[in-house]
Amino acid sequence: MQEIHKRLNCVRENKPHWRTQILEITRGMSKYEELKRNNPGGNHERVLHQILPTYWEVFNTHNIYQRKKNQLPSRGDDSNHLSCYDVGIFLIGFSTLPIVLSLAEIQPLKQVYFLYSNDTIDMLDEINNRISVMLPGSPLSGLVSRSVDQDSGFALNVRSPSDPIDTFKQIKTIIHEVEENLGSKTDIALDLTGGKKTMIGGGFTAGSIYSISPKCDMFYVDSLEYDPRRGSPKPGYEFLSRLENPYNVYNVQSIHEAEKLFDKHNYEAAAGLWQIIDNNLNTYAGRYGLENEQDAIQKNLYMADCYSLWDAFDYVEARESKVDNGDLWDYNTKHTYNLHALIDILEILSEVEDQKTLFAEDTR
Repeated sequence: MQEIHKRLNCVRENKPHWRTQILEITRGMSKYEELKRNNPGGNHERVLHQILPTYWEVFNTHNIYQRKKNQLPSRGDDSNHLSCYDVGIFLIGFSTLPIVLSLAEIQPLKQVYFLYSNDTIDMLDEINNRISVMLPGSPLSGLVSRSVDQDSGFALNVRSPSDPIDTFKQIKTIIHEVEENLGSKTDIALDLTGGKKTMIGGGFTAGSIYSISPKCDMFYVDSLEYDPRRGSPKPGYEFLSRLENPYNVYNVQSIHEAEKLFDKHNYEAAAGLWQIIDNNLNTYAGRYGLENEQDAIQKNLYMADCYSLWDAFDYVEARESKVDNGDLWDYNTKHTYNLHALIDILEILSEVEDQKTLFAEDTR
């Protein structure tokens, strides 16, 4: 528990009672789960409602810490929650507390969409009730209340939750609808915490592909520790985490496009694309163990630059590029095969270029 206190105190040092709050949440959740298990029709929900404001304060403090570490986006002001997204899309499973926590943190400004299955449709009212208790009087409560109304168009039924394609299509429809109604500069938050694993898979695919215009960031509720006895995260240890878009980390499609441009002798364009990929990997390579992949990209970039100089009849610069990156020529790919055969020619041409320069200087 010491680690969690350090995190929380980094944000709010004037709150010495974090231990008390974590214990309050833990005991409240134990009582809630026991009542729900032994008396499903009883007052277990009232017990949960009593600890929701404290739960939210702790969760929100975790997320302020995340923002201080640049692991969550920030509005650039002193806001204690994200509030930088116009639209929120949430997958609904049987556990709604993480969804409510994420909703309260993201606080979409204009629209909230819920994707539910026939088995989880009843969870919508539970989300509505819990967000009203957690954030009483917040405009978000009105948005959520409107969204749980299935006639509003903001609650969409995933008819085949075991088929990721169905979820993919629904999110694709939402993103296109948002672009049409709110514009291409709309910011969307897609929360993948709830729903079946197949729904999460379809959601992650859609969020990865349709992520540029409108902008779509993906999130899930993570935890510092897991409670094996309860089979779920420890209460009060949760925080919001943003998922990196794999197309930003290592875009295989862009790499193939660069290779096609190179094969068509459009070396300058290939170099430009490989430069963009290399710039992205400067951010992600170390974190994801992609150092070897970045090394290969950089070597392809050097080759494209060299060929581009050759095409421009700048043989001296091309030769210097070859000398400066000598290890490149041991890099065996189809792109270096012809280059090896042309090195001697490059040397001769650059020597001719040097002689022309000397001759020009002598005749001045």
